[in-house]
Amino acid sequence: MNAKEKNEELLEASEDGTITTAQVTDAGLHRSVLQEFVKSGDMYRFGSGLYVRSSAWEDDF
Repeated sequence: MNAKEKNEELLEASEDGTITTAQVTDAGLHRSVLQEFVKSGDMYRFGSGLYVRSSAWEDDF
């Protein structure tokens, strides 16, 4: 399983489309994988150590 597949698996397990740096490193991936997803537009950085799938619905309230 490659890094993209592992990352997708972690996101699928998430109910709200979020993933943390800790989850990524616990899965055996380097956290730089998250930056690759941000650069490609698949995810965005929501806060320190917190990333969200770009297609996830964001509640403004």
